[in-house]
Amino acid sequence: MKKILIFIVVLISLSVFVSGVTNNITAFDDGSSDFNITANTTKYVTLLLNASIEQANISVKELDDEAIYDSKVSMLPAVSYKEDITMNNTYFWVSSSGFRAIYKFLHNGSYVDGFATPSGIGNQTYGLTTNNSFIWVTVSNARVFKFNMDGTLVSDINISSFFPQDCCIGEIHTNNTYFWVQYNSATNKIYRFNMDLNETTLNFSLQPGVTIDGMTKFGDYLYFVDKTTSEVLKYNVTGKYINSFVLDNNNSAVEGIEFFNGYFYTIDYNEDYFYKYKTVDYPSNVLIKVNDTIVFNHMGNLTGINASININTGNVMENYVDNNATVPIHFLASNWGKLNIFDLFIKYNQTNIANLNFISPSQITKTSTGGDYTVEITMENTGDWNATNCSFRTVSSGTPNLNDDMTYSNFSVLTTAQTTVNLTFSISESAEPDEKLQFYCNGTDTGEIVYSDFIDVDITYSVPDSGGGGGKPPKRCNWIIWKPRNKVWIGEGWYESIAKTNIVIWNNESQSITFNFLTKDLKDCTFEQNNMVVEGNSFGYNIVMCPFPVEKTIGKVIIEGGGCDSSINTSLEVSVKGLLLSLFFGKMGFYSLGLYLVIFMIIAMMVIK
Repeated sequence: MKKILIFIVVLISLSVFVSGVTNNITAFDDGSSDFNITANTTKYVTLLLNASIEQANISVKELDDEAIYDSKVSMLPAVSYKEDITMNNTYFWVSSSGFRAIYKFLHNGSYVDGFATPSGIGNQTYGLTTNNSFIWVTVSNARVFKFNMDGTLVSDINISSFFPQDCCIGEIHTNNTYFWVQYNSATNKIYRFNMDLNETTLNFSLQPGVTIDGMTKFGDYLYFVDKTTSEVLKYNVTGKYINSFVLDNNNSAVEGIEFFNGYFYTIDYNEDYFYKYKTVDYPSNVLIKVNDTIVFNHMGNLTGINASININTGNVMENYVDNNATVPIHFLASNWGKLNIFDLFIKYNQTNIANLNFISPSQITKTSTGGDYTVEITMENTGDWNATNCSFRTVSSGTPNLNDDMTYSNFSVLTTAQTTVNLTFSISESAEPDEKLQFYCNGTDTGEIVYSDFIDVDITYSVPDSGGGGGKPPKRCNWIIWKPRNKVWIGEGWYESIAKTNIVIWNNESQSITFNFLTKDLKDCTFEQNNMVVEGNSFGYNIVMCPFPVEKTIGKVIIEGGGCDSSINTSLEVSVKGLLLSLFFGKMGFYSLGLYLVIFMIIAMMVIK
């Protein structure tokens, strides 16, 4: 009956731990979930080792945007009542409605000179354009002033007869073949004129509800800025709306727009800058790769695409996380335009896993002139699997300084429980500026490593005044001694009086490392391998073997590799059990046994006599 009861209890216990954990990932490791790409980019997503992936998708869409913010240049001095902008290879010209003037700047924003427009009733200055031979300026009473490039007035052209009222013309632009003139901002009607401004052959209305404050032409399209929304509206030359793109948030009161040498330029009513926007086209020959495997390949221009892509095609992602928790996803193109990436969704399962977190402290802070500093660390495991064989490590963007200077007792963090451990730092140098503490354990039913969150380590080493000397601290290792833990007792000896302990190393580099193994103050200890090569991001295994000591021995096992070294403080203990086993079963045991037999026979013969 007891056996049956025990079997039932064990069966119930096992059934508790076979329930899996389902995880959903909706953002990359950097927190991005909906973003635009304009150059080759790699994003990373971290799962659990050996995760079983149920679904892995990402959505891709080409963008209709024509330009992206590039830079801005200060306008010195500032211009009030800015209305429009035009330019050539050397200069910007800016119109001011309040001062009825045109201001000229170099491309670096420095003021050169300017000129006034003719005064008169209703002669407020608005639109501005040039063909690099003349400058044309519109004023509110349906007149266009033509100037030489030095600001000398050439002609005053009245175009009011082409409009229902002789009022309210605004923006103007020329491509040296035609003029486009905006009439009446309330109706936003656009008229196309010949270069003499005495004939119009086409007119069309823009979409209602927009406030046009700038106009330019690029290729076969006209572009208008809407001041209320900070958008640039794209139309074909016959008045059909195509699409739009949004300007920079700081360019919120946009006035005027000009296209020149592959860039759009704007000014702002409130900000004294020339804003520059780089034109983009559709990306072509787009590849998406999971590590080195292509999961999406679109040849030619990526137009009209809005698709959800399976990034686990052929289980490529699932196969990768068998050995690497962090998956690189590459977005590549032969020619970049603008690509929108959104709706990342990865659903995966991991049976029986620990979930590790720090409870206290929230940060480790200490200033010291050297020596040991001990801090009490409390951790928890909210997962459904016991975390065992745990260790601490420090990490940073460079090489962490304190990773080899910590000692602590072996610890585990049981499921739904907390554990407190005293962690001692041997302080001989300061922590890296971004150095953090983390603990990690065997935390799954398949023995995989599970990592905790981080806490900041702000340990500052204040060098004591020793009157001179000094030197460069040794290079820190980018590898971990996984087993045995620091201050380990190697063993008590057995049969041949040899104590054995496994050594396990994790190589955190991407390249292989050759390791050498030595001992200090441990007489006659040997290794199964005196040196070995461990591949990048892999474990390496060795064994240290020491003869049974006649007294307690303390020393170090030293491991060298990758241009640095680390050591394990080691203790060999004397044991009566080991002595007896060595005496009777070790190499000397057979000689001793023979001697005992001879002595026994001599004594027996003496007794018989």
